Amino acid sequence: PFATLPLKPDEDGTNRSSIVWVERTEDAKTLVEGDDLVFEHELEQRFGLKLGEIRVADKPRAWPLGLTIARAFVAPRIALAGDAAHGIHPIAGQGLNLGFKDVAALAEVIVEADRLGQDIGALDVLE
Repeated sequence: PFATLPLKPDEDGTNRSSIVWVERTEDAKTLVEGDDLVFEHELEQRFGLKLGEIRVADKPRAWPLGLTIARAFVAPRIALAGDAAHGIHPIAGQGLNLGFKDVAALAEVIVEADRLGQDIGALDVLE
């Protein structure tokens, strides 16, 4: 995955973006530790110049991909959602999107249980 995430323009009005770029470990290490011009060239190769000239404003950094997941998502009167249930590397906001889906699904279950007169915090409802 590769994503550009728009940021607030800087003080002089220059448009800025943050990027999330997933690469194999060795390729990422080469890009991060290399020259800014090489990084900019590689970035142009993947993204093009759709938004104009690309200039690296800060030193690129890398983090390993990771996943954390709860051992259990529900217990009586408790339901975990979003980052409390699962955390992933910020690949283009996917963790946020998963969290929104969690909340939407939980809301549907709670509304339906309430409509049926069930205890909305009961383990069998939350499961």
